[in-house]
Amino acid sequence: MSAKPRAVIWRERGPCKTASKGAERLRIVNSRISKLIDGARWLVMPVLVGCALSVQVQAQNENSPAPTPSPQAEQPRPAEGDMQLLPKLNLSDEQRAQLLAIKQQLDQDLMPAQLRLRQARRALNQAINSENPDQNLVNERVREAAAAQAAVFQLRAQAEFKVRQVLTPEQLRTFRQLIREQREAQQRQRQLEGNNPNGGQRNRLPGANQPPKAQTNNGGNPTPAEIRRERRQQRRQLNGATHTPKP
Repeated sequence: MSAKPRAVIWRERGPCKTASKGAERLRIVNSRISKLIDGARWLVMPVLVGCALSVQVQAQNENSPAPTPSPQAEQPRPAEGDMQLLPKLNLSDEQRAQLLAIKQQLDQDLMPAQLRLRQARRALNQAINSENPDQNLVNERVREAAAAQAAVFQLRAQAEFKVRQVLTPEQLRTFRQLIREQREAQQRQRQLEGNNPNGGQRNRLPGANQPPKAQTNNGGNPTPAEIRRERRQQRRQLNGATHTPKP
């Protein structure tokens, strides 16, 4: 008997399955990286942005007449109560200038770092989702994405450390308390907003019984998509516990 060529043995063992398993594992890694990047929460940085913007706005108001703010300018970034933090912290003029300088330097450094991070994540997704994924290439793209992510985290951590050096211990304790209260208020707001959509869905459930009428247009033979849609509707009705499915 003649030995089979190595290419034939590799084909019989199923290289596609091996590659697909590796790609699936790396896809999970990429998903975790994305969650770390998107879910990162910093103690100081959100309020630092608001404080620095407040300093800039106050300086403009002192040196020039107050302009009419545009709707976009009234929505800086994350917290609506950031403007109220400055008087509560009793910052000196020197501290305000230092915070503004930290914020400006952070913005300048973050712009190219975040661009590299987006490019690295895009390259990683392309390597994973290619028709013939290369394990070595995907591993390299993972390392590049992790390095870009670490660079962004490092910049933010350094800026946070600089802010802590600017604030006095008493200001830092007040700052933490304000952040804690702000997060609790945001959680309560999200809970209220989460309850309202549920109520809205329950109110819409009677009307949601109308889509299954499309099944009668198929001569009594619902399609798989219609069956799935009806099952999802029944689960929503059971979870809402407000209406029973109509026959």
